[in-house]
Amino acid sequence: QKQQEKNDERGNSSINPGGRGSKTRSNIRPSPIYTGSDARLIVLFRKIGQKRDPATKSRALEDLVSAVFPSKDEIYQTKEKGETDGNATANIVEFSRPEKIASLCHLVFLHETKLGYDNNASVRSGSYKALAAAKYH
Repeated sequence: QKQQEKNDERGNSSINPGGRGSKTRSNIRPSPIYTGSDARLIVLFRKIGQKRDPATKSRALEDLVSAVFPSKDEIYQTKEKGETDGNATANIVEFSRPEKIASLCHLVFLHETKLGYDNNASVRSGSYKALAAAKYH
């Protein structure tokens, strides 16, 4: 038990996959690189992390939120729009849980290292909005 407490203090969590009364925790840490495999997200994270123009960063953050962490209203509007076009599922792309986790880990890293300190207020607020949207997924 003392070893487990030392690991918890260092940030290493132990995962006990079963048993009575055991707490299951996952250890998700900010990632300096995007570890997912989706090409659209790779392009978005490149725009967010490497471009200098605040308008590009803000737009990419909005696109990231609407693609990976959409609100219920956005999903509903997209479905309605798709039904009037006759193509309801083409506009909605559901990302897998590992893709969402990889996106969140990299977004947290970018926020901690760059976006939270950006000189432009729209980039900072876009970063906070993206993190808030990720909270519900």
